[in-house]
Amino acid sequence: MALIAPLETEAVPLAQAAGRVLARAATARRDQPPFAAASMDGYAVKSAEVELHAMFQVIGEAAAGHGFAGRVGAGQAVRIF
Repeated sequence: MALIAPLETEAVPLAQAAGRVLARAATARRDQPPFAAASMDGYAVKSAEVELHAMFQVIGEAAAGHGFAGRVGAGQAVRIF
């Protein structure tokens, strides 16, 4: 890496930025999405109950953009997708 000189930066319109690398970190001005959301499909459980071979009863689902209105109790899980 010591033998490589950094390239100069240039500003380009967003539509022409595909395949390029940012010259500095990008920071969002607001959360996106603007609500608490899971980043992956899976199951929501109480972290204190997670252990090897633990079993959970799935009591509901939370689809993308929709929350779960119920409460997750001991031994229960909610499918998130």
